[in-house]
Amino acid sequence: MSFQYKIFPELKLKHGTVKTINDPVAITSNGNREIRRKINKTERYSWDIPARNLYQSDMQAIIEFAAMVGTDSFLYKDPTKPELVNQKCTYFDAGGTPHFALMHSGNHPVLNLSVAGLGHLETWELGNVLSPDIVVKRNGVVMDFWDGMSISNMNFDPSVHGSSLPRTSVFYAGLTTWISTDIITYSGPLYHTVRFDSQISYKIAAMAKSTLLSGGCDVVPTVSEMANIKLMEVFEYVDTQ
Repeated sequence: MSFQYKIFPELKLKHGTVKTINDPVAITSNGNREIRRKINKTERYSWDIPARNLYQSDMQAIIEFAAMVGTDSFLYKDPTKPELVNQKCTYFDAGGTPHFALMHSGNHPVLNLSVAGLGHLETWELGNVLSPDIVVKRNGVVMDFWDGMSISNMNFDPSVHGSSLPRTSVFYAGLTTWISTDIITYSGPLYHTVRFDSQISYKIAAMAKSTLLSGGCDVVPTVSEMANIKLMEVFEYVDTQ
């Protein structure tokens, strides 16, 4: 499985989606005391989309999309939180240079940020801002990449960075000088990297002809049926370093 810059269809009927936070804990007990340990470094989200909420056009869009991406992961915009507004980034030091990591809640990373403009990070870094929906501010002043700002997806090694943050999108200065007290904020679309967590089941069932039909009409009414769709978040990314 690999990652594609493909965005899951935006469904006409958005209500009814069930979002789950998966944050399993391992529990060890000797009868006198209990030790709890998080299994994953950061929680993962999953979404269940009940088929009963889908229009026929939505079903068809999902079928075509699934055929296009195959087993690869793709992008999904959570209808409960489709964008971030003035989200403050987390400061950390990387080799003496101030960096600012983008999380959308707690330690939950934001990856593949440039896909908000359907482009790759290399192009974005050259100053070609591909999405007018993205606004990055430094101390309240709107920035662009001609101001010397760069973005990348970075690993966080505690022995190097003094931080245990997960891999995430990071803003940092290029031609200008930033300091640790700067406030870097992001406003724009929030996409999660996900995969289908179950097989897509879709069928068309033929119904009996209505007794009201008369004449030479040979059309048999049909009804489309689809199983519930489940999407699971994965922490895949395109590495441009």
